[in-house]
Amino acid sequence: MVTYNTPFRLSNEQYCRIHEGLRLIGPGPAAFYQDACRIMEAEPPFEATTHLVSHCLREFESALRDVLRPLAAQLLPPVVSTTDTTQSKKRKDKQPEDEKDGHKKDILQILYALAIPETDWVTQQWLQLAPKREEKYGFASRAHRNNLAEPRPLDDEFRQLWREMNTILERVLDAFKARYLTTHHLIDTHLVHGTDSLGNRMEFFTQHIPQNSVTLTHFFTSIGEQQAIEWLSPLREAGYFRMPPPPAYDAETKTTRYYQWPASQYLVEVAKLSSHQVFEIILDIPWTENVRVYEDCVDAACQMPPTIAQQLVPRVIDWLQLPYQGLLADKVGVLIDHLAHGGESDATMQLFAAFLDHFPDLRSTYDPWNYAQILKQTLPSLITAAGLRVLALLADRLEESLPSDESDVAITHRYSPFWRPMIEAVGEERLEEMGGLSHLLISLVRQAAELAIQHQVPMKEVLAPLQAHPSFVFTRLVLYLLSRFPDQAPEAVVSYLTDRQFFAHAEVRREYVLLLQAAFGNLASADQDTILGWVEQGPGDMAEAKAAYERYTHEPFTNEMETYHAQRWRRDWYARFGPALPAALQRRYEALVEAFGPAVLSETSFPWASAASWGAHYSCTCLGGGGRKRNSMSQVASANRRKMVNSRRSALIGSW
Repeated sequence: MVTYNTPFRLSNEQYCRIHEGLRLIGPGPAAFYQDACRIMEAEPPFEATTHLVSHCLREFESALRDVLRPLAAQLLPPVVSTTDTTQSKKRKDKQPEDEKDGHKKDILQILYALAIPETDWVTQQWLQLAPKREEKYGFASRAHRNNLAEPRPLDDEFRQLWREMNTILERVLDAFKARYLTTHHLIDTHLVHGTDSLGNRMEFFTQHIPQNSVTLTHFFTSIGEQQAIEWLSPLREAGYFRMPPPPAYDAETKTTRYYQWPASQYLVEVAKLSSHQVFEIILDIPWTENVRVYEDCVDAACQMPPTIAQQLVPRVIDWLQLPYQGLLADKVGVLIDHLAHGGESDATMQLFAAFLDHFPDLRSTYDPWNYAQILKQTLPSLITAAGLRVLALLADRLEESLPSDESDVAITHRYSPFWRPMIEAVGEERLEEMGGLSHLLISLVRQAAELAIQHQVPMKEVLAPLQAHPSFVFTRLVLYLLSRFPDQAPEAVVSYLTDRQFFAHAEVRREYVLLLQAAFGNLASADQDTILGWVEQGPGDMAEAKAAYERYTHEPFTNEMETYHAQRWRRDWYARFGPALPAALQRRYEALVEAFGPAVLSETSFPWASAASWGAHYSCTCLGGGGRKRNSMSQVASANRRKMVNSRRSALIGSW
């Protein structure tokens, strides 16, 4: 039994060939034919099957003649020479008396142009199916009811008529395919370069030109190349901009195809000349999941003046929700630049924010990388258009992306050096783009701030949006920016370097050291002495270190071990000064290195400090890697105790 709420599949190869051939004519004739096949195969059959099928037959047969009639007229001159009066007369003599009937005349002219002779069985049968006053064999008369009598039965005679019509269709459509490109010549001569009125040309286009993707592409491409904006209104009135092709899913291959839409490609070509009209047409396009349509719409928006294009931003944001993005994101990136250069800062900010909002929902591995690239590439024009509003937006989104609860994952994530050891770019791997939204936002905040400074925005104003947030990741960003541009804000440099909290806090250690190396030599002597005094005082967390050691090893932390720990701590801090270390302390540093080996800097020696291991470490930390960390701490403690027995080092410790 046929179910009508599921897609109907044609039952044999002949039906499929005919259906594909009628699709070349247009979707309407193909649909009528498919429904006729469906009705013929329905079980149990409809009581009015013969009437319904006859109506469908009449519809796609007349559509076939409408398309083939001008094609035949185009083909006939080369076939029948106007000077060959003998052949013309011979053919005229063979014409039946009732050829004045338009239907029969169409059939004879079409078949003659398709090189199917009048004596052929196809010609005779098609003529027999044409309307006749004295006969009721044709399907036109079968479509109508017989007064109030019962419908005509689905008998052998009607089944024979159905088989004959299929044979005719298959033969005629095969001949049409062999001469298909003639329709392109008709488009060029009658439509693109035609001299008739636009109304008559539009009528010719809708009634006599095949409505398939090939001919429509040729037509829309041709009028697009001519930038023929006069076609916009009649095409819109005829509904040509309200029928975007849907995605086509293939159940066998489990793939989906997204077809180009010739009508939207035409809009791209004429958008610059008739921007407002194209804008209104785009607003009327029905929703579709075919991303190719919206790619063209964004391309068209990029051809419009920014004042008009910015009105499409709410629609563009909706289009970004499509599950398959194609090239849409790349084209929206171009639109962001277009709007930014046009001074439409509000619309630009909306699109940019939409990109950020959509980033966590991206599915494929390519899309997050591509989105990150687009966001970074659009930042320069965005900073030019919107200034520090961009930086404030990014800073707010970064704060929102950081977990605020007290779970282990949230606490680990808030300690940013674990998952983002370096604020600066990470070389060629660019893993900050693949590590999630927080990673990306740190990179964008850094880039936006650097661009603002390069645009001569005062450093104080650049730092203000970052200093408004309490998370230490923002302090790291501030310290990093000051290390890059220490001359831009000398007072801020002094303030941060001489703040004991930042000197001692491990989370900002790396960026503090970068600033220390960049600006220590320019500090006043008193400020330098303050920092060096902290080094001489030794570690401020000695009590915590002692308690941790005894808790993990269950052994006492001796005075000798305390001295050992303090000297290694000073060695590491002297190393952090780099070239900025005063000459008077250089010899002392060298002695410590000789005694304890090279400095081991926590901010650069973690196993996860290399870019390649960020993701692995973050996964380990979030999935319960604390046990391994505890074991490694015990191993380090045991190794330290073994090193303590070295007599040469013990002697040096005693000499201090």
